[in-house]
Amino acid sequence: MCSIEKNVYTKNFLDTVILRIDFLEFISNEIIEDVELRKVIIMSFPRLGKTQLMKYNNVNIQFNPLAPADVPTTNQDIINGLQKEYFSADGNNSIAISNKFIVCQIKEYSGFDKLMQSIQLILREIYHKQINLTSVRTGIRYINLFRSGEIKLQKNLFVQEVAASLEIKPNVETEPIQSIRSMHTTEYKAADGVNLSFKYGMYNPDYPNVLKNNSFTLDFDCVFVEAISNPEVVIQHINKGHELIRYLFEQTITDALRKLMRNE
Repeated sequence: MCSIEKNVYTKNFLDTVILRIDFLEFISNEIIEDVELRKVIIMSFPRLGKTQLMKYNNVNIQFNPLAPADVPTTNQDIINGLQKEYFSADGNNSIAISNKFIVCQIKEYSGFDKLMQSIQLILREIYHKQINLTSVRTGIRYINLFRSGEIKLQKNLFVQEVAASLEIKPNVETEPIQSIRSMHTTEYKAADGVNLSFKYGMYNPDYPNVLKNNSFTLDFDCVFVEAISNPEVVIQHINKGHELIRYLFEQTITDALRKLMRNE
């Protein structure tokens, strides 16, 4: 991977940062309700949200070689589970812990290092409580939203390929056809089974209604699909995903936008 010197910005246009980890095994309800785990979580997410009862279908398929045409027999078990939500003090950030996944959603972003301080402690505690645990999918996503009311959108803020999808003028009511959304997707493959999806274009929060403003999005989603039984490797993947997204973000913007983000 090419390297770019890290830029320090005083302003960003992040709308949401999402971190998700999916597990192969079923995390027990006792662990989700564990007092020690809760102590670690409330260090960053002190407000307890709702607790949801979850039901998981566990289907077992067995083949009997003595049966005609190897007709399989199926057994279906329903497992009762939990999902607990926690929020930051201001309510803008949240984390959900369930039997099969962890989802962290950040609306008030204070930097990657601060995010990782929280996630590392929580993830290590869960792995400590349940030794035989395998993550099968790790994803980190950064959604940048340049709203028309917050920035004067100009094509010179982005590289040519991305800027070509920017519509400066909103729809005019007299036009015979009107756009409702204009999004483009480019997918990348990196080493170690990493998939990186980059979506950009005219975001429409009122979709499928007519696009009325020229808010623009850069949406980066990095996913690792690999069975991992070591929390430190999961943490490494999250760090790598962040670096890949940071690199691609820098490849899509120009010095004009960098100056705005540095308040120069």
